[in-house]
Amino acid sequence: MSRTICTYPITGALDKADEFLGPDRTWHAVNDTQRRFLGNHFVPCRRELGRIPEIESTASRDHAVINRFLRERKFAIALNPFPPDGFGTASVLDVTGKWRTMGTVRPLNVPDLSGEVPGVFLTRHVTFSLSRLGVIAHAMTESGDVANFALMPDGPSKRQAPDDLALMELVATERTGLRTYDALHFPMVNLDVQPDISWMLELWTNDDAGDRFKVAQAVQQTKLKMNQFGFRAKSGVALGIMRTSVQPRPRPYVIDRPFLFWIERRGLARPFLVAWITPDDFRDPGSLDDM
Repeated sequence: MSRTICTYPITGALDKADEFLGPDRTWHAVNDTQRRFLGNHFVPCRRELGRIPEIESTASRDHAVINRFLRERKFAIALNPFPPDGFGTASVLDVTGKWRTMGTVRPLNVPDLSGEVPGVFLTRHVTFSLSRLGVIAHAMTESGDVANFALMPDGPSKRQAPDDLALMELVATERTGLRTYDALHFPMVNLDVQPDISWMLELWTNDDAGDRFKVAQAVQQTKLKMNQFGFRAKSGVALGIMRTSVQPRPRPYVIDRPFLFWIERRGLARPFLVAWITPDDFRDPGSLDDM
């Protein structure tokens, strides 16, 4: 089954929450995937939103407004009604690329399907490089965007797509030039999937008044069409955000073996105390006054 990851509309939907919560929110993760998203993707994507005219976003306290925004852009995903103090956001990325030189329609034999599928043959404005993924083909578009193609390593188990953000992180790879090939033959594509972004649930922040809000709904739909003329990629994300009084479960740094401990005071050249504490002293000290 095809998998996709598209972080810009996820970022756009979170960024749009500023209209209700106040600008420049600090979002807090409750799982490892959220921590990877916030640490590796959210900040750079957020900085670049204003440079991508193909992104549009909206926010509303009425789920019907969000759902209409999505329907008008031909997405099937939708949000459920919000609680009285909740709201929703949606963000859509819609990018089209035309091959710099139109390809030729040529059937492509696919062993896994035991037959042929509609294919495209490109002979101009295609370059190749070598990376840890193997060979990467780079097809130029009229706008200057580049579409990249890379086969997964051979073998059924190796051809499974990585999960979640690992797919995005896989393509960040060093490349060197390669002159072994001089044409590209690829299948036409008509993809329409709804990636599971439930990993976004429970991501939380505070508004300017200090009240806590969390992501309570998270849906995404991604489409890709590709033929001899070029490609069109669309991805829509919708988030339902609600006020919550429930504190997220903390992620503790557990001290359960011998540890180093020291007490410092600003302005002093040395700590008051440095101690290496072993389990034989892990005991209830009773009152601090009785010492």
